[in-house]
Amino acid sequence: PHENVSTDVPVAASLLAPFVGLIGAKVWYAVLHPGPWRTALLGGWAVDGFLLVASIVVVASLVVLSLPVAAVLDAITPGLFLAVAIGRIGCFLAGCCAGRVTDSRFGVWSSDRRVGARRVPVQLLESGVGLVIASVATVVILTHVPRIDGLIFFGALAVYFGARHSLLRVRAERRDFLWRRSTVVA
Repeated sequence: PHENVSTDVPVAASLLAPFVGLIGAKVWYAVLHPGPWRTALLGGWAVDGFLLVASIVVVASLVVLSLPVAAVLDAITPGLFLAVAIGRIGCFLAGCCAGRVTDSRFGVWSSDRRVGARRVPVQLLESGVGLVIASVATVVILTHVPRIDGLIFFGALAVYFGARHSLLRVRAERRDFLWRRSTVVA
């Protein structure tokens, strides 16, 4: 509303994006975990694929409808990263994306779907990052600080992916670069 844009169309695009984003998350997971299609279909999800595809859908929808892309992306940033924070709690409860086994007092008992042990709480740390990003973005948006449109969204993505890829180093599963792991990319 502060940009004099009707909220109907951006809200509709924001509601469509998660459904297409889930397809992106599943495809990204399949590329990162090559093997039988059934394993990829029934296996996990990849948040990177979700964020990429959902963002593309929102941007394409806004461009087609001649709406201010950067301003709307800024407006959806808090909700997007709140969803990431909630999703990572689901990962913790499901036992996917588990951290390495640790003796640290900061370790949390969890499972990697095979072995329960005291682990680095990678999913909860990533959830916390998403929650902090959502909170900061909300404060910046609601305080009407003069800003460059799109900076909140792209800054949030940069912070999130920086934190995420730092946390990938303490996950239990082996993490190679995409082009080394996937026969599809190779």
